[in-house]
Amino acid sequence: AAAPTGSVATKRASGKHAFSSRHWLEILIAVGFIAVSMVVVNWPSLWPGDGDFGMESDDSFRSLVYPIASQDMALRLQSKHILHVSTMNFTEVITDPKRPRVLVAFYDPESESFQQHRQELDNIAGMLASEHSAEPLGYLCACDVTVHSFLHAREVPKMELELGMIGDLLNNFTFGRFYASQLTLNLYVDGKGIGKYVGSVSPEHIKRFLESHRVKAKSSGEMPQDNLQIAPNEEVGLSDEPKAGPELRQDDHTIFEDVFSSEESMMEKIFSLEPKVYDQLMKGQMPKFALNFYRHYLMALYRLQAFRRSYALKYGHLPFDFGALDQIQKKHHSLRMLVSSAEQMFTIMQDRTRLARLWGSIEKRANFLDAFDKLRAGVPCPLDEKLIVEGMLTVTKLFKRLFKFLHEQARKGTLGVPKATPKQLERRAASELSVREFIERYAKPGKAVIITGLNLTEEQPWTLEFVKERCFNKRVQLKMLDEGMESWGRLRKDAGNLKMHEFIDTFTSNKTRRQWYLHDWSLPTFCPEVFGPMPYRDFTMPKYFTNDYFQRTFTGFRHTWPSLFIGSDQTESKMHIDSGNTNFWLYLLSGKKEWRFYSQKDYINLYQHPSGEQFMFDTFKPDITQFPLTEYAEVHTCIQEPGELVFIPAGNPHAVRNLEPIHGVSMNYVDASNVGLFLDAELFAATVSDNAGTRLRHWLVVQDFTNGAKVPQGMQYEAQPLRFGEWKSTPWRNLTYDVSSFD
Repeated sequence: AAAPTGSVATKRASGKHAFSSRHWLEILIAVGFIAVSMVVVNWPSLWPGDGDFGMESDDSFRSLVYPIASQDMALRLQSKHILHVSTMNFTEVITDPKRPRVLVAFYDPESESFQQHRQELDNIAGMLASEHSAEPLGYLCACDVTVHSFLHAREVPKMELELGMIGDLLNNFTFGRFYASQLTLNLYVDGKGIGKYVGSVSPEHIKRFLESHRVKAKSSGEMPQDNLQIAPNEEVGLSDEPKAGPELRQDDHTIFEDVFSSEESMMEKIFSLEPKVYDQLMKGQMPKFALNFYRHYLMALYRLQAFRRSYALKYGHLPFDFGALDQIQKKHHSLRMLVSSAEQMFTIMQDRTRLARLWGSIEKRANFLDAFDKLRAGVPCPLDEKLIVEGMLTVTKLFKRLFKFLHEQARKGTLGVPKATPKQLERRAASELSVREFIERYAKPGKAVIITGLNLTEEQPWTLEFVKERCFNKRVQLKMLDEGMESWGRLRKDAGNLKMHEFIDTFTSNKTRRQWYLHDWSLPTFCPEVFGPMPYRDFTMPKYFTNDYFQRTFTGFRHTWPSLFIGSDQTESKMHIDSGNTNFWLYLLSGKKEWRFYSQKDYINLYQHPSGEQFMFDTFKPDITQFPLTEYAEVHTCIQEPGELVFIPAGNPHAVRNLEPIHGVSMNYVDASNVGLFLDAELFAATVSDNAGTRLRHWLVVQDFTNGAKVPQGMQYEAQPLRFGEWKSTPWRNLTYDVSSFD
């Protein structure tokens, strides 16, 4: 049958366009709807909400795969004549009388200097092996510093880094920048380290260099100099210790008064400045006050986010509007938190698109802060001063309203939660506590515990006499309690400076020194002698903590712990949270300590200063009238005895006092149980720092922990105790893990 006249079939047969403009419009609408739906489904984080204010859209999707050369055997040393040394065999190799001259190449497989000279090193090994004289010219050894970093730190004290264009990193930070430890050649003659070779890396030069030492042994450290090929780079911004944010001092026009002063009620003291006072301080005082106000705003914002999370857990049944916190963050990208919680950080780390956008947001924030640092009279502020004032007023009012509301509910007895009663901390025998149970029952849920039956010093007891003998003339910086200090744990850092033997001999008898506290003193940094000679067998790392992520990267914390504590019965630390949201443990060697622990859930009940590190509430001298919410905070207590280890999860407020003279060792660490909390704290520390180098260190830590390759993420349930040397020479990238950071 013939097709009807004017039908689609007739038009197709005649080759004419069959669609009208209406049909095209319908198709375009349908395609547009599908495209929008795909965006909504696949990129939900583009839209503000759930506290996701730090995420800026990024048109270009950057690759997050970090090049790890050490995983490619083609890029490693190939010569069979190279002897690979480690923490475990280093002493044996260089003291072997059959090897009077040993040249050790400390190399990072990822470094440009190593890749440039890798073939020459293989050639040098072949040249030395071909020597057939009665006395060998020398031997070439190699040490992978990405694994044996503590050996590297001991033998090459000033770690030289290839950090790319460091000036650009400091002033125009971008993620994905390569950095690695620079190739270093050290000469050892008859077991003694002579010095660092700084000449041309070639068989000819090395041969002439070693021949000069065979003819006439030198012990002064002077060596023949050739054309310089391996030159040290300046180490910038990677300090051993994090720098805290701006301190609050009255003479700095502190914008937050002592909010919980005993002279007035708490609500009368919280953020007492009125809007006109802010305006007066800001007027004509740029840039100093704008920068200080901005950083204090960020600190208060961070506190409010933490209060908000705690409120949801503790008082979520009571309606309270935190909407102002969200609204102020929408006013400008610099007023936002980069991430709002550890949970959000976990989510971002598992989503390449969101992680790429977080990196972009960090770069934007880094450049903004750099511009702020360069402010001077007459230079426009990168952020409208009115927005800074508005931000300050917003957090001020919200703090007042929040605590006024909670205090009113407490007075009425309508908080809806019972008053807490102290509980004893649980004790577990190490013989019955597996790594799996420790992680799942204590570390991940954030529960403190005492572990008994451990011996961390199996070779010989670490008595005070042992410590004095090993660290005799080492100088120690001492701290002391100062309740007037607006500082972490209310500790002053400048109490005194003595040699170790002087302090140990007098800290229980001298009236002044009884107040002094050797607190968190790094043993790997200041007294590695306590671990014994290589391969460092005089200390055992408990199996629960061998999965420390710090050991897998080149952060300044890699060789900070374990640390040493020594103090009399008149020393203590007031309420605090461990820096960087790290997990913490302390093993007591002598004396008795009394602990008070709280969970993150009760954070809002403990009155931490809104812009400082100190808590206003003293758990050992409780003032319920001044701090009524503390009655509802669940506290766990314990008396720690020698031989017991106390574990404190990340983010848990706690306080401790010494009931007897004590000494013990401790460690802060990061693993799968707290990596999200740690990265959240790193981002915050970077944004409030007033030092470009410190910010760079924090940004690089975030890069290493999120790029998916630099720091392997995961823990082993079957981990075993490790001697210190074994722990410091574990090839983390070659292991398989039972649990990841995201399980």
